Amino acid sequence: MELLPAAAPTMPMPQLVESAAACEAGVAELAAAAAAGPAVASGVPLGLDTEWAAGGAVVVLQLCTVAHCLVIRVDRVDPPSPALAALLLDRRFIKAGVGVAEDLRLLSEQFGLAAEGFVDLSRLAQRLGLAAGGASIGLAALAERCLGHRLLKDPAVRCGDWAAEALSAAQLEYAARDAWAGCAVLAALHAAGGPGQG
Repeated sequence: MELLPAAAPTMPMPQLVESAAACEAGVAELAAAAAAGPAVASGVPLGLDTEWAAGGAVVVLQLCTVAHCLVIRVDRVDPPSPALAALLLDRRFIKAGVGVAEDLRLLSEQFGLAAEGFVDLSRLAQRLGLAAGGASIGLAALAERCLGHRLLKDPAVRCGDWAAEALSAAQLEYAARDAWAGCAVLAALHAAGGPGQG
């Protein structure tokens, strides 16, 4: 399958969420913006990614449409936001990312947040013949191939302290960029003929 890079949309400014009230409001705003935005054949694309602290504890959840990004300090939103729980269960929103099933498993185990309607972009790319020999393909390679957009993966940021009292500007941008790219890549793959969600 030949895939020409789409015009890459610009990533919106990420919104940092650190409280239950801010999560409730931010998720409601994100869901409304997503529902009003572009859809693909099987639903509304929603990029999803997580960042972990040492030991594998999820501390940050990123959710993005092409026009709105939330970076949620999920370890600080206790109890979990009802709006967030409803969004994750809503099959109209296709939660997309590379390794997204693992992110969703950890959110379920650690926070009781179940999810429905997701797609692993690496597996979708394999089904579409975009990965050489059926090999796994990462988000950075997918973003470059589908969007003509390079994802900067600075190891110092990627492996930084995600449980720190305050996230740095670089961490905030890194976190939002991965979830935003998941949404944008899903839209590009659907435009190129890619079905499917899990």
